[in-house]
Amino acid sequence: MVRSQKNRRSNEAGQSLIELIAMIVPFFTILFMFVQVSLSLGVANYFQYATYMAARALLPSRTTMQDQIRAARETLESLVMVEGRDRFPSIARAEGEGEPPGSTVGPSPRVRLGAEDSRYFAWEQGVSYKFAVKMYMLPILRRSRSNNKVILESESVLGREPSEAECLQQMAAKRALYDNGC
Repeated sequence: MVRSQKNRRSNEAGQSLIELIAMIVPFFTILFMFVQVSLSLGVANYFQYATYMAARALLPSRTTMQDQIRAARETLESLVMVEGRDRFPSIARAEGEGEPPGSTVGPSPRVRLGAEDSRYFAWEQGVSYKFAVKMYMLPILRRSRSNNKVILESESVLGREPSEAECLQQMAAKRALYDNGC
């Protein structure tokens, strides 16, 4: 009886270590995946705030439309970039053309505006920012990092008020003696 228990113990000597290794790998995979997705969503939320603030900078009336667009670009660049580089390079990078990279400021490229002088056809004007976040399951492995990204776009459309120059031009064309709310 004593001999059979001793033989059984020696046969099961490494079983707990094997079970530990078998459970640690999926545990850390899920943990790292959760951390990566949380960081990506946090940065995406920040970029949504940045586009909203840039769209608010586009909204007020300035002297010209170019001044409005310049103010929105400066606001977006100050929020998404630091010293000319992406603010969160290890988590998200700008994707595409624009100034700053990845951005579209002004009229949306999806909608062709009607009459340029009418404020009623300029409803979809705002700011969008396209960025890529890395999504990988096992951050420890180098191979899993290659070309495994998701492209997201943050967009905020608040419209754009006509500039002072556009308003004066509109009032001169209609020969209006009153302010029509420009």
